[in-house]
Amino acid sequence: MTEINRNLKIIDVGCNATIPAEDIFEKIDNFTEILRNSNCRAITGSDVVFISIERGLDAIVAVIACLRLELVFTFCPPASDTDDVVRKFRTTLVFNGKHVSRIAQNDENGLLAAESICYVIQTSGTTGAKKQVAVPVDCIRKNIEHFCSLFNLTSSDSILFSTSLHFDPSIVELFMAFHVGCTLIITPDEYRSEPHKLQKSIDKFQPTVVQLTPTVFEMLPSADSLLSATSSLRILLLGGSHFPISSINSCRSPENKTRVFNVYGVTEVSCWASYFEVEHGCSEVLIGEAIYGTQLGVDSDGQLILGGPRQCYVDGVKALNHKTGDRVEVTENGGQKIVGRIDRLIKHRGIRICLDHLSHVALRHDPSIQSLHTMLLDNRNIVQFHVGPGSSSPTHKTLRLDATTVVPITVIQVAELPINSSGKVDEKALERIYGKVSGGGNSKFQEIFEQKLKVKLSEVLDVSFVSLGVNSLLAAELSTFFQVSQQTEVMRRMLNETVPVGDVLRKFELSPKLQSHVDFEVRKIIRKRQPKMRWAVDLRKCIDGNLLVICNTLVVCASHAGIVIAVNPQTGNLIWRAECGVRFECKPILVNDQVVLGCKSTGLYFICVKTGQIQNSVILETVGVRAQCAFDGGAIYCTTENGNFHVIDPKTYGSIYSHAISKIPGGTSVGPVIAPDGSIFATITAGAVLRTTHGIRRRHPFWTNFR
Repeated sequence: MTEINRNLKIIDVGCNATIPAEDIFEKIDNFTEILRNSNCRAITGSDVVFISIERGLDAIVAVIACLRLELVFTFCPPASDTDDVVRKFRTTLVFNGKHVSRIAQNDENGLLAAESICYVIQTSGTTGAKKQVAVPVDCIRKNIEHFCSLFNLTSSDSILFSTSLHFDPSIVELFMAFHVGCTLIITPDEYRSEPHKLQKSIDKFQPTVVQLTPTVFEMLPSADSLLSATSSLRILLLGGSHFPISSINSCRSPENKTRVFNVYGVTEVSCWASYFEVEHGCSEVLIGEAIYGTQLGVDSDGQLILGGPRQCYVDGVKALNHKTGDRVEVTENGGQKIVGRIDRLIKHRGIRICLDHLSHVALRHDPSIQSLHTMLLDNRNIVQFHVGPGSSSPTHKTLRLDATTVVPITVIQVAELPINSSGKVDEKALERIYGKVSGGGNSKFQEIFEQKLKVKLSEVLDVSFVSLGVNSLLAAELSTFFQVSQQTEVMRRMLNETVPVGDVLRKFELSPKLQSHVDFEVRKIIRKRQPKMRWAVDLRKCIDGNLLVICNTLVVCASHAGIVIAVNPQTGNLIWRAECGVRFECKPILVNDQVVLGCKSTGLYFICVKTGQIQNSVILETVGVRAQCAFDGGAIYCTTENGNFHVIDPKTYGSIYSHAISKIPGGTSVGPVIAPDGSIFATITAGAVLRTTHGIRRRHPFWTNFR
C-alpha cells in the first residue's frame, strides 16, 4: 500500500474546494519530511502513530505520509498504559500535522516488527465489547485489489468519503482512491447525522462510487435519486447491518444502471469479507462470494466462520479463523444468508426468540413500516421502534410467529432511527427515547420497590436497602431496571448497609421524580417579528472568543473546532478559512499583517490576514493559551495556563522573555492589558497581578501585587 497513484484529486465539500494532485503531493512531501526528520528518538517499524488531526484533507495526507514511510497509523486516542493487551500495539507517537511527539516505546522485537502492520483500529462495540484490531498490510491489500478489479475502478471515478475514520469501511474508501488515483469527495463528519446535507453533497458532486450503511441510506431524503434512470452512480455498496431490500426495490428505477452490492464483513478481517450483487427485482439477499484471501464456513451452531489468511491481530492475538457471531441459513439454491445475531437470541416467557426475526415478521405483517429496530429493554420488555405512520405513544401489540407462538411487544413510533458515528442504529439513544415515552425504569422501579417493600420510596431515601429488608434475591430483581453494565455494582451497593437508597438512585441516574407543588404566574407574552438571518458560516463547534473586526468588510472568528475564518459581514462571502486542528477559546488579535491567537493545547498561531495561510505556530512550554493576547506595536504579550507571562517577537516568532506571574499556582482567564502609559498588566486566577512598566523597551523588573 506504499504506492499512491499520482492522479489522486480531492474535493473538500466543507470548503467547497477542489485540491489538485500537485497540491496534494506537495503537502504529502511536507508531512513525510516532518515525520522522517522529527526530533523523537529513531522512529522504527514498532511505532504506532496516532494521527491527531480532524477528519479532512490533512488527516488523509497524514495517512499517505505514514504509508510512504511504512509507519503503522491509528485514529484511536492513546489508551492507558495499564492495559496489558493494548501494550502490544499501543500508540507511541502523536502527529498533529505540525510536529511529532513520543509518548511511549513498543518492543522492537514484538509483533509489530515481526509482521508488516498497516493500521490499528477498534471495533465499534455494537456486537459486544470494543476490541483493538491491528491490520496487516496483506489483509487490507486483498480487499482493495479485489474491489478495484470487481468494480472496474479507474482514475475517472469519484468516491464519496463520508464514513467516520473510527469505522473501518473508511479505510476502504480511502485506499481504493489511493490505488486507482481517482477523485475523493470528502464530506464533513456531521453530515452522517444530517442526511439532507449528505444528500445535497451527493446531488452536487455526483460521485460514481458510494458506500453507506443501510441506516444512513434509508435516512436520505431523496434516496431514489441515487437509483434513478439518469443517476451517475456506478457502484452502491451497502453494509454494516441488515440490507434494506424493500427500500432498494421501491426506489430503484427499471432503467437504472447502478450496480448495487450487499457487502458483509467484520473489522477482525480488515473490513469486508464477502459481496453479493443485488439485481433488479431481487427478493433474497445473500452473503455472496468471498473476497480474495477469505474463506466462508458455518459451524455446528449455524454461526458464520471467516477463515483464510486475512486474519488480523485481535487484542494482540492472531487466530486461524474468526467466529462472527452471525447466524446463517442455507437457502434452497445453496446460498447463505444472515438471519440474525447469536447474541440477539433471547428466552422470553419460556420461548426462544431471535430479535432480528421479530423485525422481519413485523415488516412482513405491516408493509407501511419504513424501517424498524427491535430491542430487549429492562431485561423483560421487547420493544420495537418503528419509522412510519402511527401514534407517538407506546402501543402494546402481539406478533404471531407461527400457529402456536404469539409474542407481546411494545411499539414506539419515531421520526427516524438515530445513528451513531459508525452509521449504525444508536441503541443507547433508543433506550433514552424509551425512558422518556414510557416513564422508563424510573416509574417501574418505584412501582416494584413500593409493591415489594410496602413503603413509599420518597420517604426512605435516607435509609439503606438492607434496613428495609432487601436481600440478594430482591436486589437482583431491582437491579434489572438499571443498565446491564451497571447491575453488578448496583447490587453491591444495595446490599451495603451503609449506602442510602437515594445515593444509589442518584449515582446511577434513577432518582425518583417526586411530586411537588409549583405556583405558576401567568404572564403576558408579546410576539414580535424576528429579524431574518442574512448569512451564516458553519464553524462546527462553539465560539468562545469575540470577533476581530478589522474593517467594515473584514471580520475574523475562531472556534473550538480549530477553524479560523475571515468573512465579509456585508455580504457573508467567505474570504478564507484555516483549519488548524486545535481548540481556540479566545479572541484573535491583529499583529501587522497577521492574525494571532492562542490555542488551548500548545501556544500561539500566526495566520496571514490576506490569504488565511498558517505562517507559524509557537509552542510555549506545551501549555495552552486560553486568553486574548495583546500587542503594543513592538511585541506580543500573552499568558499561559500555568500562570506564566510571555513576550514574543512578532517578526522572528522567538521568545524575548517569560516570567512567572506568581509563586502561587493559577491559570489565566483574562489576557494582558496595555495601559496608556505603556505599562502591561497580567493576572492569574489565584489573585495575583503582574506589572511591567515599559514592556520590552527597558526590561524593567517585574513585581507582583497580591490582592
